[in-house]
Amino acid sequence: MRIAITGSAGSGKTTLGHALAERLNIAFLDDGLRRRIEAGLVFHKLDRAARKILLEELARENQAELALAERMHGGGVIERCSLDFMALWLYHGLVEDDAQTAAMMRQTVRDMAGYDAVIVLPWGVLPLIDDGVRAANRWVQLHFHALLKGLLLAHGDANKILYVPDATRRSQDRLNWVTGQLVNLPT
Repeated sequence: MRIAITGSAGSGKTTLGHALAERLNIAFLDDGLRRRIEAGLVFHKLDRAARKILLEELARENQAELALAERMHGGGVIERCSLDFMALWLYHGLVEDDAQTAAMMRQTVRDMAGYDAVIVLPWGVLPLIDDGVRAANRWVQLHFHALLKGLLLAHGDANKILYVPDATRRSQDRLNWVTGQLVNLPT
């Protein structure tokens, strides 16, 4: 299985991803952007060209890690789907080169076809923690989340996208809901 977990910062992607991967006995692949930020990258200090290069690199890395997990472990649960990187591209206004943006979108849409499921966690359900990695402003997170959901609606396969209900807040309840939904996905 190739499963992506998406949502705004602080929505519980890592927690659910670890638990789901363990339950399904497949690999968990963490967020490459978060790894870089924790290692000292300051995304907002990058110039536009460097942001574009980084997002393209992250999108390729995301797909390569998931393919490797599938070969070595029979599948993987990865933080962020390919549309996350397109949403970040748009969110940061990196659209001045139409051909480059169109190419990024085409690749993103192709990559979306490779997921068996995309799990979308709700915005604003968990309290944001100012950990120096993610933006702790809930309105910034809502902006990103709305953009991401719009892209999923327009370019995702509705049969493969699982929107975790807002009322499903506890980690165990989320895990149970998701695993219950996965058995109903088309093969």
